Amino acid sequence: MNRIHNSGCDKLRAPLFSDFSHSVEENLKADAEQLFSIPQRATVFTPDQYEPKYAYPLVVHLSSEQSSTSDFLETMEQLSPQNYLGLDIANAEKLLDCSAEIAQQHLKSMIGQVQRHYNVHSERILLMGSGPQGTQALHLFLNSCDAYWGFIALDPTKTTLPNLQQGFRSLRNRLGLILASEENQWVRPAAELLHDAGVHMHLERQSAEILTSPVLHRKAAKSIDHVVITNIWRAGR
Repeated sequence: MNRIHNSGCDKLRAPLFSDFSHSVEENLKADAEQLFSIPQRATVFTPDQYEPKYAYPLVVHLSSEQSSTSDFLETMEQLSPQNYLGLDIANAEKLLDCSAEIAQQHLKSMIGQVQRHYNVHSERILLMGSGPQGTQALHLFLNSCDAYWGFIALDPTKTTLPNLQQGFRSLRNRLGLILASEENQWVRPAAELLHDAGVHMHLERQSAEILTSPVLHRKAAKSIDHVVITNIWRAGR
């Protein structure tokens, strides 16, 4: 059974995020232009039969305001009950209300707290989101690609990519996975640009019904797990 660690409530382990919310809030208050309240809920998904000596990939899941903790946990179970650690970023839309620097600082702090308590493979951290949060995952990755291995976007909303030439070296050997419906035409040229910049890009078409499910659909989960594990294996050769 996977343990659910929600804001340090698990009695079996040291408190997770016990001093985190306060310290970040103080930093944010110091910036008068940032009128943004960080999400308070932080849920960590741990694999069945968690092995402390094994460094796990970490899926940083950007959840919408409508998403629930159970949606996140079921999504991670569908993805794999054993292969990944997961971190839920609740109400991820709020990160859009602050500067890119503050958003990255917030994510870095949350990821760092997970790394204190679990064995996270620091070179296998993935951002994941669906719809607007899929686009958000893409931009957060591009904004600080040295901090992440890659991104997973499910039917992301249309966006304009920044100039990728500036980060060409940082993008090399990173992983990008986009699952999109046939109606979502902008993703193909975007994927080609990312590929040309050095990202190991994977673009797969699936039905909109599958991709808009609040919980990751089994078919989408199978595709994601296959691509991620295959690329981990290739990187380790």
